Amino acid sequence: MEPTNCSSRQGYARTSFFLDVQYAAQITRYVAIGYDNQMVINATENDDVHLVCEFDSDPVANIYILNGTRILKRGHNNTLVATISHARCEYDAAVYSCQGGNIHSNSTGMQERVLQVFVKCAPRISPFSPPVTNISRTINGFVVLTFTIKAYPPPNRAAYSWYRLNDSAWITIIDVYTANISISADGLQTNMSISRLQSADFGRYRVSVYNDLGNATQEYELRAHYKPEPPKNLNVKEGSLNVDSFTVEWEPGFNGGEEQTFYIQYKPMESTLQWTDVNVSSNSWKYTLLGLQSGTTYFIKMFARNIVGISDETDVVTATTLVGFANSPSTLTSVAIGAAIGGIVCFTLSVVGVFCWKKRKPTKQKQVVMQYEDLIVPLKQQCPP
Repeated sequence: MEPTNCSSRQGYARTSFFLDVQYAAQITRYVAIGYDNQMVINATENDDVHLVCEFDSDPVANIYILNGTRILKRGHNNTLVATISHARCEYDAAVYSCQGGNIHSNSTGMQERVLQVFVKCAPRISPFSPPVTNISRTINGFVVLTFTIKAYPPPNRAAYSWYRLNDSAWITIIDVYTANISISADGLQTNMSISRLQSADFGRYRVSVYNDLGNATQEYELRAHYKPEPPKNLNVKEGSLNVDSFTVEWEPGFNGGEEQTFYIQYKPMESTLQWTDVNVSSNSWKYTLLGLQSGTTYFIKMFARNIVGISDETDVVTATTLVGFANSPSTLTSVAIGAAIGGIVCFTLSVVGVFCWKKRKPTKQKQVVMQYEDLIVPLKQQCPP
């Protein structure tokens, strides 16, 4: 430096500044008030649960409290409080996370802590997986009845029971080859499956489950949707044969799960004509065929129909009407035939016998009214001369 040759002067200058040392956000505390820093919260149904999340952050953090992916509350502060109001077992039992960061968190990433919240409750149907309670299947088909619940504490395997309605009583279903019962690992779902369904499998089912706080029950209707089975044991009713009619009776087969109608078909054995059809409601298990020919053998068969289709036909049965005139009593094989032979009147009335009356001549001593003497002889015996 070059000297100035000036006189020296003394003095001073002063200034100030604020030093802000910023850093990335860090979670210092995430708790549920009243639960002593527990990471798993067992709340009582309908209680309020207050979640508190605190950060050490400069600048202040952006904080989020979430239920799964749903934001419960957000804030631009270093402390955030969110409340689960009237906690519900179905919707509020979940993992709740606190996430946050600031402009310096890009290098360290968002901070996160989680709390598991359970809500104690009795079993009830899960609103996210309601059961299908009316199910239609075909014969030899496959079905699975599913029951999904919400409950805490979760039921154990022994808490589940499946039943089938047998007449008016609910009978426990045992896990056998026709019905397979399973329970999920978390204890919140049970399935009952049946393969190769038969007619006896259709009907009403029930499942029940319980835990320490209560129980739940659900019923199912398993319906068939198939063509009916043919009627069974078709036969001619004993004692119903007449000269122009007879009665057929049968047992209904499985209706396929739908209302069915029975059809009777008949025709004379020697006839080349088409079958005559008669339809009968499902409430009737017998029917009288009228207007038939005397002394004629008939073929008879049946089938059933519902909205799905037509059953197979039954085997053909035969029946022969009695010989005689129409309108005769059913127990007779012929009508009365009378003849007067040499003063004796004979009437062939039935298969029982021949009735004869002999006319007596009046005596000379006394005028009397003619009388008849009853004589009963077997059918093929001749009347006395």
